[in-house]
Amino acid sequence: MYEMTRVELLRDLYVRAYERSTQEYLAIKQDLAQPDPVRLAWRDLIKQTIRDVVMQPDQDALTVIWQAVMASVPDADRNNVQALIVEELRRLHEGVLARYGLRPSELTVWKAAQTAGPPNRLHCRGARWDKFATFPDGARAGGYVSSSYGAPL
Repeated sequence: MYEMTRVELLRDLYVRAYERSTQEYLAIKQDLAQPDPVRLAWRDLIKQTIRDVVMQPDQDALTVIWQAVMASVPDADRNNVQALIVEELRRLHEGVLARYGLRPSELTVWKAAQTAGPPNRLHCRGARWDKFATFPDGARAGGYVSSSYGAPL
């Protein structure tokens, strides 16, 4: 083909592969969820607050979260950011510690302190967390509804 300078078949093959690739790209793009705008806007605060909570196992977790959110987040987003932080703490495990700059030993100490803590703290009973927790201002954690997830946490 090449020696005879007939490139029509190669061109057709290239065009077909390109069209198939674009169809696959569009199918994958439709399956991807849209990023959560609140989580993106406050991701640094969320990471830092989770690190602070775990690094201070003797402190009340909800108070640490509440203080961090009150200092940085406007009124409109406070409840959502608090709920996001609590949800991230619920899902915290050894596989995501690097994201927060934590060590496994620090997580173990924090979980032990949460399990043995008084009833007004954010409790971790083994791998299960209480569904709702109350912040110092009376707000309840766990009720955040994200546009990308569509259901309460």
